[in-house]
Amino acid sequence: MQFIFLAVFFAAAFFIATFRHFTSRKSQYRSIPGPKGLPWLGPINQLPFLGLWFKFKDWSDEYGPFYGVKLLGKQHIFICSEKIASELLNKRGSIYSGRPAVPTIVDSQSRFGSAEYMPLMSRNKKESITIQSTNLNPTSEFHTRQKKFNHIALTASLSKNYHSYPSIEAKRFIHHLLHPTSNNWVSLCEDMTSRTISRLTWGSPDPASELKNDAWDLLQAISPVGNLSNLFTPLLLVPTFLSPWKKWEKKRHDRQQEWFRRNLEDVRIRMGEGRADRFFGQYGPSFARTYLEAASISPSTTPFDFNEAASTLGMLSVAAVYTVSSPLQTFIRAAVLHPEWYRRVQEEVDEVCGEERVPEVQDTPRLLVLRAFIKECLRWRPPIPTGVSHELEEDDVYDGYFLPKGTRVHPVEWAFSLDPTIYPSPQTFNPDRYLSPSYPTYREPLKSYPSILKNTTFGWGRRICQGAALTEQELITACGGLAWTFDLRCKEGEEGEVEAEMKPPGRRGESLVIVKPRGFGLVCEVRGEGVEKKRRREVVERLYRESWEGDVLRGVGSVNVE
Repeated sequence: MQFIFLAVFFAAAFFIATFRHFTSRKSQYRSIPGPKGLPWLGPINQLPFLGLWFKFKDWSDEYGPFYGVKLLGKQHIFICSEKIASELLNKRGSIYSGRPAVPTIVDSQSRFGSAEYMPLMSRNKKESITIQSTNLNPTSEFHTRQKKFNHIALTASLSKNYHSYPSIEAKRFIHHLLHPTSNNWVSLCEDMTSRTISRLTWGSPDPASELKNDAWDLLQAISPVGNLSNLFTPLLLVPTFLSPWKKWEKKRHDRQQEWFRRNLEDVRIRMGEGRADRFFGQYGPSFARTYLEAASISPSTTPFDFNEAASTLGMLSVAAVYTVSSPLQTFIRAAVLHPEWYRRVQEEVDEVCGEERVPEVQDTPRLLVLRAFIKECLRWRPPIPTGVSHELEEDDVYDGYFLPKGTRVHPVEWAFSLDPTIYPSPQTFNPDRYLSPSYPTYREPLKSYPSILKNTTFGWGRRICQGAALTEQELITACGGLAWTFDLRCKEGEEGEVEAEMKPPGRRGESLVIVKPRGFGLVCEVRGEGVEKKRRREVVERLYRESWEGDVLRGVGSVNVE
C-alpha cells in the first residue's frame, strides 16, 4: 500500500513539475500572431487549392511580416520580409538549413540513406542517418558531398562559359521561332533550357525531351496541388494497393531512377568503346565526365558510388528546366505587355551588338537595360512565388517568439516582391527601379548591377541555388537574341490571355511549386522593313549554321544536335 501511495505521489509531483515547466516556459515568450483554425487541422479550410501564395500574402497584410500557422499538427512560420528572412535564413543558416519532408516522396530528406533528392534533403547530420545501404559509409553526409560535387562541376564549367552550350541553344531557340512548326513557343522555351542542362550534365542534348517530362512529373509529386496526399497526409496511411497516389509515385520514382542510371551508364559505355579520347577530349565535356574520370583515376576516394552519382547528376539536371524556362516565358509576356521597355532593350542590344550578331555572354556588362528587364521579370512574376521551405533544426528564439525544432519556415517570395518600402508601386512593371538612383534597389557599378546572381529567387543561406550563374547566361543569350531579332506581340483576339497583373491561377499547372505561366498566341515578327528585315533573317540563319557547324557535340556517336 505504501509503495502504491509513493508511486502515485511521485507521478503527480512529476506531472505538476513538468506542467509548470512548460507553462512557465511558454509564458516567457510572446504569442506568435497568425490565423487560428480547427484543432490539429488549423485554418486549412481557409487555404485555396490554387494560388496558395496569394493567401500567404493576405495573411501577412493582416498579421504582419512574421506569423505562424498550425496545420495538421505542424508549426509553420511564414516570413514576408526580406530583412527577417536574411536574419534567420542567412545569419542563422547553421540551424535553418533543413528541408521539411515531402509526404508523397519516400525518404525525400534522405534520412534513411536513399540519397536521391539533393534539393529536398535535410543536411543529414551524422546522428540523423539511421539506415544506410551496405556500400556507403554510414556517417556520410549526403547533402554536403553532393553539394560539393555540384559546386566543383558547375564552377569548372563556368570558367569555360559552360562550353558555349547556352549560346548554342539560344541560337537554336531563335532559329526555331523564325521557322515555327507550330505556335507552341512555351514548349520551345522548355526545350531550350532542358537541352542546355542535358548537354552540361551528360554531354548530349538527346535526353532533353525525356528530362522535360521527368522534371514535370517530379514537380507534380512535390507540389501541394500535385498529389492529394501532399495536402492531407493521413491519406498516406492507406495501403498501397488502395492508394492511386502511392502507385503513381512508385512508378514515377522507379522510372526516374532507372533513367538516371541509364544516362550515366551510356556515358560510361562511350568511354569504354575506345571513343573516350574523341568523346571526352574535344567533343563532350559534361558533369558526367567529371565524375567518371575521377572514379576511374581513384575509385577508393570517389565521394559516392555509381547509383548516388546517377541521382546527383539527374537531380542537378531536373532542377534546371522549369526554374529557367519560367522566367524566359515571363520575359516574353512582359515584352508584349510593356513594349516601351522592350524597345529600350532592343535599342541597347542594337547599340552593343551592331548589325551582324546577337548578344553573347561577354556582352553582359554592357547590357544593363536587358539585365534590369530580366531582374524585374523575376520580381514581377517570381517563378517560385511561395518560396522554398526550410526546416528549423534546433530550438530558436526570434524577437521574443519561441520556435521549436522542426518548425517549417516559408520565405514567401510573392510577399517580398510586393513590399512597397523596397519596390515602390510594386504592381507596376518598372525596370527603372534598378537603373535610377532615386530607387532603393539601385546599385553601382552598372557593369555589375543590376544582376540576378544574388536574387532572393535563388533561395537563402546555405540552401541557395548553385545554378544562378548558368541561369543568367541562359537568360542573357535567349532574351537578348529575342530582342535583337523580333518584335513581339499578342495574336489578335487573345489579348485577354496576357494579364497585366498576376491573378490567382485557374489551372493546376500554374499553381505548382514552380509556376508554369499560361501560354497565349504569340506573334514573332522579324524587326524592320524590306532590306533590314531580310538582313536580320540572314544573320540569324548564318549564326545558327555557324553554331551548328562549330558545336563540340556534332558528329559524336548518335548525339543529335539538331
